[in-house]
Amino acid sequence: MTTSNLFTELLGEDWIEENVAGYQVFRQRWSPSLKWSHRLPTTSPLVPLLYWNTVGTWESLDAPMGTWEGQPKEIWNRLTEELEEFRPYWDDGGIRSNNLSWALREPQRFYSLSHELSLAFFFAKRQGVSVDPLFLDPGSPKGSPDIVLDTESGGFAVQCKSEDPTQKGSLTYDQFQFLTGVYQRLVEDSGKSYHLSLRITKDRFEIKDTYALRTRLRQILSKGITTPSPMKGPGYELELCEVGEGPGMVAPARLMSRVIMLGGEPLYTEGASLGRSRQSSLFISGKRGKEVYMFIESAMTHAVRHAVTDLPLLIAVHLYQDIAFDEFSQRLSTREKLLPWTDLFFERNRTVPMILVSSNHERYSVLDLGPNVALKHGRNMWVVESPNWDHKDVEVLGV
Repeated sequence: MTTSNLFTELLGEDWIEENVAGYQVFRQRWSPSLKWSHRLPTTSPLVPLLYWNTVGTWESLDAPMGTWEGQPKEIWNRLTEELEEFRPYWDDGGIRSNNLSWALREPQRFYSLSHELSLAFFFAKRQGVSVDPLFLDPGSPKGSPDIVLDTESGGFAVQCKSEDPTQKGSLTYDQFQFLTGVYQRLVEDSGKSYHLSLRITKDRFEIKDTYALRTRLRQILSKGITTPSPMKGPGYELELCEVGEGPGMVAPARLMSRVIMLGGEPLYTEGASLGRSRQSSLFISGKRGKEVYMFIESAMTHAVRHAVTDLPLLIAVHLYQDIAFDEFSQRLSTREKLLPWTDLFFERNRTVPMILVSSNHERYSVLDLGPNVALKHGRNMWVVESPNWDHKDVEVLGV
């Protein structure tokens, strides 16, 4: 097995070998060829990277969905570089290194860690900025900022909030990436083209429901269908149809009518070309939960309320999952809803000079909120500066 000494040190060779072997079995049975980051919703996003680093076929991999942006080798190198940058802070052979190991293994904590590392690394590369990554120290007092910056203009505190805007809806993005990958693999194996319209009827689709739906889809597609087939199951309604111009098939131009038939608020859509004129498409509807701007508002409010610092406070909110349906549903844009609220927020919180809102990839962002600033490796960032601060006070940060 070939893997970075860094991850062997942090995770242990036995843990890596066990998880890579399990992931290989999962991929062979359930994963489509083009989605390198496809995984179980309970698997750390790091495991696919460990697997591809082991098999060493980075160059053949396509772009992922949701959690990652860019190619896996670039992501692997970036994550390694960020962790090595802050080795002096976590490499204590005790509580800090153990906490980092746990964060790398746990999916939800991993998302927050990834955001914190990227932001701290970005600031560490700014000339004249020194970074204290308190998020790597579980012994920090309660309410401590995640990052403290020291500059010639003075100090700044940074509070990081990583949010999945789908968590309060019917289906999380982790569940979606799992289901859509499984569905595409089943369509690949069938040798045909299919469209799936799926409506989640429960307020909350549990992990066990996701696995039961996977089994149902496999049963249906292994037998094949000759006419559009609506059916119900615990917590969902679905319709599968073969796409084409033949008897019993649905022409591509008529797919939208099948989508509308099930109703519900749109959550996700995904289409893939499988080669040889075959394709899969998927549309999922259900309960949306909070709108995007509400997550940003609540994250900012929570950051200010719980931060214990006398320093000027930067708030960095990262939306790490697919949030691309505001335009589709023709709702009032995030900008129109959020900007008036930020004006009031800055008026009430004069110690906050800047808000940073980022998302994983342009494809997943509806944050048409003003100037996009590249954080690093193409990551989107929207920067909102308080009118109560002179920009010269914060320009040293290079944002």
